[in-house]
Amino acid sequence: MAIDVIYINNLLTEGLNAFSSATTPQALEAARTKFLGAKGLAKAVLGAIKDVSKEQRGEFGKAANTLNKTLEEACEKAKARLGD
Repeated sequence: MAIDVIYINNLLTEGLNAFSSATTPQALEAARTKFLGAKGLAKAVLGAIKDVSKEQRGEFGKAANTLNKTLEEACEKAKARLGD
């Protein structure tokens, strides 16, 4: 599957849902690993920036950075909510 801005937006929605619906520390850790881990989906998107054409790199990079930052914030909020 090609990574594009639509994919990034869908990934953002999926990640936000995973963090907001985590009800146990184990579920939160699974979501963190899937989206923010060293081999996670957000890291894969950030790594794909170099493969995007120059014309699309700005928009793609901005979306990728927003994805990563927003999911990190959602993870922190979920940790606080679960008392971790």
